[in-house]
Amino acid sequence: MYRDRHIDPPLSQRAAAGVLEGVAFVLERWKPLMAVAGLVVAFINREQGVELTRKPELIDQIVATSLARCKQQDRFPEKGSYELRLREVLNTGIRSQAFDAFMRKKVTICLDQRLPDFKGHFVNNTFYAAYHYNNGDPVLLIRDNGKLAKDTGMFDTDNKERSAETLNKFAHRYLLGEYAPQDTLLAYKEDESCVKDCTSYYAEWIKASAGQIAKMRSHHGLDIPPLKKDALPVNYSPASW
Repeated sequence: MYRDRHIDPPLSQRAAAGVLEGVAFVLERWKPLMAVAGLVVAFINREQGVELTRKPELIDQIVATSLARCKQQDRFPEKGSYELRLREVLNTGIRSQAFDAFMRKKVTICLDQRLPDFKGHFVNNTFYAAYHYNNGDPVLLIRDNGKLAKDTGMFDTDNKERSAETLNKFAHRYLLGEYAPQDTLLAYKEDESCVKDCTSYYAEWIKASAGQIAKMRSHHGLDIPPLKKDALPVNYSPASW
């Protein structure tokens, strides 16, 4: 009887098979980590989707609180209702986490028509916002020229300018502990160095100095937030968080 002779495959085939076995081994060992990475990516995408989905509800609560608690001023001719002007500002890319922070800290957001012509800085007099601790009833003021963005002139600052940057920075820097709760804060337009581009600028928050607070006091009582005398306490719903 004759026995079948074992013939080894060519060296190139054996090398290729070895590489494939090595790849399969690595993939098998890394499979749990790859699964975790996939879950992380999925979670991030889901978180972003949830943020976008719940943001209208957060804005609705902030607007309702503002309408119930803030005085509506009439220093400038009005084009667009207070609610529309506030919603326009809040729908500019402000993160849901920023709204969460405002609501947890029970911050009331008011449009304020005293800010556009406030002169409180020796370099730049464009102010975007102000914050008052207000004896534990905190209020965030946003500049209001009485107009929607489409009705604001080319050379005027509309209410939306840098609003997302201003409020996101406020949530990150102040509500996470960079400033003391009792501080009065101002957000103003800071120009970049003119070495490269004199037209670039950004929003910056500062602690108001005693001199600036005095100027706020003399400028239509800007040192006091425009809350209604009969305003009920802030009551944001935790269900939105």
